[in-house]
Amino acid sequence: MNETQLHNQIQSVLRGNPDAFEPIYLAYIQQVYRYCRGHMANDHDAEDVTAQVFLKVYTLLPRFSPQKSSFRTWVYQISRTVVIDYARSLKSLHELPEDHEVPHKTHFEHQVEARMTVEQILQPLRFDERELCWLRWAEGFSTQEIAGIVGRSEAAVKMHLSRLRTTLRSLESTTV
Repeated sequence: MNETQLHNQIQSVLRGNPDAFEPIYLAYIQQVYRYCRGHMANDHDAEDVTAQVFLKVYTLLPRFSPQKSSFRTWVYQISRTVVIDYARSLKSLHELPEDHEVPHKTHFEHQVEARMTVEQILQPLRFDERELCWLRWAEGFSTQEIAGIVGRSEAAVKMHLSRLRTTLRSLESTTV
């Protein structure tokens, strides 16, 4: 979906046509699910969180401002907030749901070996560090877009990514 089509769909939703949200949803569902799945222990939680993201996108659509950020960046800002809120809600319960899978190094044992190695390398990183890696190298966001998503300056994001590259190289050499 190009920018003009996206703008037209958003305007149609804002004028009271909820069906106009479907093409927006379809254009972003895979990216948002992939982002959520990267932070969840299982598919079920990722699906729930993805649904929460799109509910929030729909309800907050009147607040979207193309002058402040791209729609894609705005959707990822919402995704990030929902993922963090979900993680906080689990912590506030002081226990995991009975069917909640605890992530560990072999969580992706049915994935290809390269993916397992990546997961093992990223495991020791903090949430915000894994998120920066994911946004930059898996999703291909620019440092400017990442800064908008995570609420930091572009210079801070560049510096953190540079430090992460060094950290990842050392982690990779000890893991492989």
